[in-house]
Amino acid sequence: MRWNGEAVEWVDISNQYIYDNYPPVDDDSGTFYGHAIAGNGIADNIDEIVYRSGDRSTSIQLSADPRDLPAYTLAQAALAADAARPVAQRRAGKLWGNVTFADELLVVDSFSSDGTMEIARRYATLVIQREYGYSASQKNWAIPQAAGDWVLIVDTDERVTPELQSEVLQAIQSGEYDGYLIPRLNHCFGRPMRHGGNWPDHQLRLFRRDLGRYEDVMVHAPFQLDGRKGVLRNHLLHFGQRSVSQITRVLLQRYTTWEAIRKHKAGVRFSMLKLITRPPLAFGYRYFYKKGFLDGPEGLFMALVWSAYVFITFCKLWRLQSGASDPAAAPDAIAGERP
Repeated sequence: MRWNGEAVEWVDISNQYIYDNYPPVDDDSGTFYGHAIAGNGIADNIDEIVYRSGDRSTSIQLSADPRDLPAYTLAQAALAADAARPVAQRRAGKLWGNVTFADELLVVDSFSSDGTMEIARRYATLVIQREYGYSASQKNWAIPQAAGDWVLIVDTDERVTPELQSEVLQAIQSGEYDGYLIPRLNHCFGRPMRHGGNWPDHQLRLFRRDLGRYEDVMVHAPFQLDGRKGVLRNHLLHFGQRSVSQITRVLLQRYTTWEAIRKHKAGVRFSMLKLITRPPLAFGYRYFYKKGFLDGPEGLFMALVWSAYVFITFCKLWRLQSGASDPAAAPDAIAGERP
C-alpha cells in the first residue's frame, strides 16, 4: 500500500479469512469491488482498486494517509484488495458468459494490457484488435467483421439478462423488423436508476448486419437503421457509473471534450448566457422534471454530474472558439484514448 509514493505497512489477512467472510461478489453489482468495499464501510477511504490479471497484482490508492486510519480500516483495505482478484475474474466471466447464446461471439479489443485478451479467448469465437479512436468508429469497423446476418452489440459494462436473451432469439426468428431498440437499465454505484431521464434509455443494439451503422460522431452517436424498427420489452443492464473517478475521467473529461468538438463542428456558438443558464436547466430537468430525486442520493449525484457536464462542455467550447491550445482544441490528442 502506498500513500504519496511512500510505502506503508498494512494488516496481513489470510485468503481463507477473505473467502469465509467476504466471498467473491456475483457481478450483478456491476462493479468488481462494489460489495467488497461498500460492505466494509471503507468506501470513503479508497479511491480506486486496480486489478491486473497479467501480473496478478492488485493496487490500492487511498484518499487519506493510512497511518491516520484505524487499524480495522487498513485490515479491510487489504482484504478488499485480495478479494478483488477472484471477483474481477468472475466479472469478466459473467460478461462473456451471458452472451454465449449467440452463434458467434466477436470481441474487439483495443490493445488492452489488463488480461482482457487472455480471458476473451476462452469464450469468443473470434478476437480481433483495433486501436480505439471513439465508440462509433470502433463499432462501425466491427459490424462488418461479424459472420451472422444479425448483430447484437454489448459493451463491456453491460449484461444481457436471461429474459432479454429469449426475447432476442424470438425477435430474430420472427423477422418482423430489421432492428430493435432495447431498453437499458442504467446503474449508478450499483443502484438501478429508474428516473432522472435514465430510464428506459432505449438503444438500438439488435439489427440486421447490412442494414445499419452508427453516425460518425465522437460521443452519443445515434444508430442509423435502413429498415423497419421494433422495440423489445426486456432490458439490458448497464453498469457505467461505477466510481467517482471513473465518471470524472470518462464523462466529465473525455466526453465533454468530444461534445465541445461536435458542437463546434455543428456551428454552435458559445455565449455567456448559455454558460450561465444551461447547467442549472440541465439539473432542474433531470432532478425535478424527470423526478431524479426518487433515485435517492444517486439521483442527486447524477443530476449534478449532468449539470457539470453541460458547464464543462460550454467552457471547452469557449476555449475552442477562442483558439486556445488546450485539450478541447486538440481532438487528435485524445483520439487514441480508450474508454
